[in-house]
Amino acid sequence: MLLQKSLQNLAKSAGATSLRFWGKINGTERDYWIAEGTAEVAEEAERPEGQEPRGDGVNKFAYWVCNCPSENKWTMLPDLMPFDIQKARQVKFHFSGDLERRIITNPFLQKREKFLLRAQIARISHSTTLIPKGLMKVDEEADPSGAEIAEIEAPDEGPLPLPQIKDMAKANCWLHHSKSILNAGNVKLVITEEPPEGVEPEDFEKMMRARDPAEKRLKPINEDACVKGGAPAWTVRRYGDCGEYNTISGGKDKVNYGVVVVKCNTWPGAFTFFTQQKQHQHIYMGDGLKFEDKSFYPVQPPKMQADPVERLTYAEPNPTATALKRAEEEKAKAQAEAAEEN
Repeated sequence: MLLQKSLQNLAKSAGATSLRFWGKINGTERDYWIAEGTAEVAEEAERPEGQEPRGDGVNKFAYWVCNCPSENKWTMLPDLMPFDIQKARQVKFHFSGDLERRIITNPFLQKREKFLLRAQIARISHSTTLIPKGLMKVDEEADPSGAEIAEIEAPDEGPLPLPQIKDMAKANCWLHHSKSILNAGNVKLVITEEPPEGVEPEDFEKMMRARDPAEKRLKPINEDACVKGGAPAWTVRRYGDCGEYNTISGGKDKVNYGVVVVKCNTWPGAFTFFTQQKQHQHIYMGDGLKFEDKSFYPVQPPKMQADPVERLTYAEPNPTATALKRAEEEKAKAQAEAAEEN
């Protein structure tokens, strides 16, 4: 109830639309409660070069976080740069719960914890957002490369048939919905280089796509690579009463009150739920870390100081020898002056 009321206040204060509870990321000091929605950018705000615009790519949604829903202190996370995604893939860091905390890790990050948190949210969302098979298709008319998808139109004789619980308990009936993030840190390919002489722009674009390929759209989850150790990338289980019952209307359709849970083993804490009453929903409850078999990440040592400039060496001073030499010079000078007077 507190979370629901807090999200309602956030929608009023931030002007966000399509607001939903994304999940929670555990912290060493305080946890992050995360809300996902859409928000417009101010007209006078300038977008840095290379950053995907709000509403597209890794910045498709806006995210707000708080440490406790009852406090109603939501903070909007900044939009991502490709550099943030690239660095997030190189480090492993347990969040503290302080957005302004400096991150001491290897390699060293120049930004605060809020940027790494935003990058991890984007990586989790793009990797674990699933839809049931049969709801969407690849729209080759809009994009011949197969990068766009569209909803499947319902037949003329009635609505689109709903997936069945027994079918959704199979891994091949679940598809990836979001576009994959490229190695460059963007969703869309950005070509900043000029094509070499004698190479057509279309051929050069194909070469660049081959260097940084994207995953095909609506890819079944059973085609994902296994996690380290040989475990499957996804675990699909069916819970509850899986029997089929007649509907109140008495038609041919059957109703099933079971629940299918899809658990992501690559990102522990990411779950997708499916019921015939509410269809599919997503939530994340974890540490914000990808599964890895390594548990120790050494801290980057401090930068070594440069060698000092070598100074010239001189003979060690000898007061006694210097005084004797000065006395002999004064004696010789006195003798020379006496000789001139005579």
